[in-house]
Amino acid sequence: MNAFKYSTVIKPEGIIKIPELAKLENQEIEIIVMLKTKAAPKQSEDFAKSFSSKWRGLLKEVEIHDYKSNRIESIIQKNS
Repeated sequence: MNAFKYSTVIKPEGIIKIPELAKLENQEIEIIVMLKTKAAPKQSEDFAKSFSSKWRGLLKEVEIHDYKSNRIESIIQKNS
């Protein structure tokens, strides 16, 4: 299946003009119409840095390795 993607504007009478498709004259085609939406603004690196600095000290007092090993032991005991 060949697919083509074009951007155009629908005329007031409901007419869609795509001159690039003139080579497909007299061929049966299927058309799907999708409305363009405005792209959401990209989050900046500043957002990532502020998020990181805000949550950085959350587990400051906890030893991560101890937490992991305790959690694994707990799961093993629970499933035994």
